[in-house]
Amino acid sequence: MRNVLLGGVALLAFGIAGPADAADMVPIYKKAPAPRWSWEGAYVGFHAGAMFSGNRFSDPFGPSLYGDVADVPGALAGAQAGYNWVVSPGWVAGLEADGSLVSSNGSDTCLQFSPGFVSSNCKVNVQAMGTLTGRLGFTVGPADRTLIYGKGGLAWVRNHVDAQGNNNFFGAFPQSVTSESYLEWGWTAGLGVEHALTPAWSLKLEYDYLRFANHGVPTPTSIVGTPDTAISAVVGPNTSSVSQDAHVFKVGLNYHWAADLAPGWPAAAPAYPVKAIYKAPPTPAWAAGWEVEVGARYWLSSGKFQWDNFFVPSVLESRLTYNKLNAQSGELFGRVDTPSNVFVKGFAGLGSITSGHMNDEDWGIADRVFTGYTNTLSDPVKGPIGYATIDVGYDLNRGPGYKAGPFIGYNYFKETLNAYNCAQTVNPASGICAPPVPGGTLTISETSKWQSLRVGYVGDVMVTDRVKLSGEVAYLPYVSFDGRDDHWLRPGTFFTQSARGGQGVQTELLVSYLVTPNFSLGVGGRYWAMWTRDGEFTCTGCGAPGVTTSPPNPSKNNTERYGVFFQGSYRFDTPGAVMAKD
Repeated sequence: MRNVLLGGVALLAFGIAGPADAADMVPIYKKAPAPRWSWEGAYVGFHAGAMFSGNRFSDPFGPSLYGDVADVPGALAGAQAGYNWVVSPGWVAGLEADGSLVSSNGSDTCLQFSPGFVSSNCKVNVQAMGTLTGRLGFTVGPADRTLIYGKGGLAWVRNHVDAQGNNNFFGAFPQSVTSESYLEWGWTAGLGVEHALTPAWSLKLEYDYLRFANHGVPTPTSIVGTPDTAISAVVGPNTSSVSQDAHVFKVGLNYHWAADLAPGWPAAAPAYPVKAIYKAPPTPAWAAGWEVEVGARYWLSSGKFQWDNFFVPSVLESRLTYNKLNAQSGELFGRVDTPSNVFVKGFAGLGSITSGHMNDEDWGIADRVFTGYTNTLSDPVKGPIGYATIDVGYDLNRGPGYKAGPFIGYNYFKETLNAYNCAQTVNPASGICAPPVPGGTLTISETSKWQSLRVGYVGDVMVTDRVKLSGEVAYLPYVSFDGRDDHWLRPGTFFTQSARGGQGVQTELLVSYLVTPNFSLGVGGRYWAMWTRDGEFTCTGCGAPGVTTSPPNPSKNNTERYGVFFQGSYRFDTPGAVMAKD
């Protein structure tokens, strides 16, 4: 009875004092838990991504002097289907099958076992690939809506391989080529992050490593020549064993079968007071608004540039390969999101290549004293780079803590490669760089300009209140190239290159930490690859200084750039558009 009386007195006192003190009270509310999400069930989806495949050719004739590894960049797009089981609270197991069509192109010198042997150009076209895997992951974040998983299982690839004999002294011996298309099986292992945007849709970012069984391909017939182009030996066909692996990055969107197609999550229960009794003002619902993000990046990268020039289509006469082109660059970037879900984004950067080397290969050129093959090395390679991108897109999925959608855009990339010094590495009797060119001498410069149309998909998700994960992939369905190669040791001699209609891929992944609700720091990775088809070149000065003497000859170029970047950014937005984890 005494407790009841004391309680009544306390309530009466609070009721009398409450109105007078209400203005001084600081209410504390407890946020109601978000509706929980279950990953259980079937799903189907699509993905796009970037691929890099390394293809190593064995040499049946003996150890090679150079080459034998065809690097093959590519863009891919495909679909996946799977089923998830929640095996215990926080843990999800599943099975998944996926398949992708691939646009790719890569080549390298192969079978170069002797300085007198006219070797081959080994070209690999990865056409399709897929996996059949098991998945195991755990959930993180509010309501278990983010799944971090590993996967592993079977992989397959469909390849087309050509081994084309290089220039046999301009027709002194018939050219030979072998071709083969095949399907090969192997294994895969990968990691990924998948985030449920709504009950029906989830966005995934995934990396996979694929390794395939060795496959035998036939080699063409070729010759070992002598200084007067007489044939000293005919080397008949044989078999090379091709070992292959691939690195794949994917951005995907999954539809979860029979899930609620509502554009957002069911509303959570309102926050309730724990230290005050009066009702709090209602919190406005999230709505898309204006968002503007700006920032700066520092990109540490490496790369490769390759120029193939042909005697006749597909028959390689000379190749310049610039490799390990380490560079540093700075860039400014920005993105504007509108209330209508249309967005505009872009960046521009400048930098310099600080190191690298260049190999200049030639085959079967009759006016030189060398026989079948020569190779010179120039080191270092330095020069400026510049690039810019602008994209316009539409967020098909956008809400508190996420946005994802397709875009179309334009990319510009220019690099100048200044190669210094020159030393003969194969066949010094050719006299090209034997004795070596003195240190510090500029020998060859390549200036190349790439312009590309971009079609891609980009997504951002808040995996925690502070951590944001972003990924994008862009296929380049049209690439134009213009280049100029200056041979400074031959005054007045330069080569003009051009191509229209190449392809490529550009992709990046970023992890950001929100230091404040508007300022973030991040680290990411980026990969670019572009290649031409049906290009051509002309030579000015090959017959007489300053005179264009050659008709257009077939040409092919490709470039790659990859590395890690660090960024800081600041976001301005309207109150309803804050990217906060729901």
